[in-house]
Amino acid sequence: NGDHGLPVPNYTDENVSAKVVKLIQSYTGVVNKMVWRKF
Repeated sequence: NGDHGLPVPNYTDENVSAKVVKLIQSYTGVVNKMVWRKF
């Protein structure tokens, strides 16, 4: 399944990690806004 004998390029992992970091940063930003609204 998807094995064509080609090595997986490293940039795909970097893109995934970058997306995860952006997702976490945006998520924490929304949480901070919600928390500060409560106080």
